[in-house]
Amino acid sequence: MTAVLIVLGLIAIAVGILGTIYPALPGLGLMFGGAWLLGYAGDYQVFGSGTLTFLAIVAVFGTAMDYVAGALGAKYT
Repeated sequence: MTAVLIVLGLIAIAVGILGTIYPALPGLGLMFGGAWLLGYAGDYQVFGSGTLTFLAIVAVFGTAMDYVAGALGAKYT
């Protein structure tokens, strides 16, 4: 079961990286989900709760800035 979670986490991170290039995919959310799966698979020894909390804050802030930048860009053009 641990191997399946690790593979799913790595796939989510890889698809998240593609999401930074292809805007239809939620890149930051997928990368956070992959990091969470990797942390869960390793009993939070490699990725601890502090690291995952920081990654969650960065993912939420980045997603919010993506929407704000799109709205401001549409407003000024």
